[in-house]
Amino acid sequence: MKRLAAALALVAALLPLSASAERKAELRIADPSPLVVRGSGFRPLEHITVSAFGRRQPLLVRRVVATRRGAFTVRFAASLDWCYGIQEIRAVGRGGSTADVSAKPALGECAEP
Repeated sequence: MKRLAAALALVAALLPLSASAERKAELRIADPSPLVVRGSGFRPLEHITVSAFGRRQPLLVRRVVATRRGAFTVRFAASLDWCYGIQEIRAVGRGGSTADVSAKPALGECAEP
């Protein structure tokens, strides 16, 4: 009976670890100008490449290392702008974590002059 109780206690102790390991990586825009992106749910100390894509400008890339809690903050010297600036941000970790976030235009926002 003591062995069964010890085994159940071990399983109960490991459950929170497996739940935290399965959390989903997320990105959110903390500030649109200049663009600041925050990531969470990545693997602890994971090396991450954060890329910002735009329609009419070159690709911007930053490399970061997540904290022990799997979080990071990246600042770009550009603004989030669906029509003429950065439209999408993607983060890919070496350990397999991935997340992305994009800007969506308001109706008629990108009308040509």
